[in-house]
Amino acid sequence: MIISVPDGATEIIYTTSNEDPRKSDEVLHVKESMDLAYLVKDKAGVIVKMRALDEHGNASDVVTVEVINKAKKYEVAVDQDLFGKKGSFKFPDNVQGLIAVMKSLIKQGVAQSLLTKETGEKLEKAIHQLLGETIKR
Repeated sequence: MIISVPDGATEIIYTTSNEDPRKSDEVLHVKESMDLAYLVKDKAGVIVKMRALDEHGNASDVVTVEVINKAKKYEVAVDQDLFGKKGSFKFPDNVQGLIAVMKSLIKQGVAQSLLTKETGEKLEKAIHQLLGETIKR
């Protein structure tokens, strides 16, 4: 998805932190056009909040867009906040998606040293054996 500065505006300001770009310290600027796909190249998805600004600093209403990386849409995203780590993911709508979510959870379990690599591999193999049968039917 490509965004461009609209007629009458000089730039687009945006955030990926779910904050209003006029009030955020993490505001980013686009002077011409930008492909939003680059924002999710390493992520499952991101919420972009943006506004167009004119030469006098007048801002449009906030436009919110959720950008999804189809190749990673079922991966668990782990974020840190004041209360610790939390994970989120797109709930699957088919067996392949369920397998992808489970594999992603196992990968996170190994990365957090909750599971050994060997245990993670065994779990993935078992999931493919059990749920792979469902896909073949």
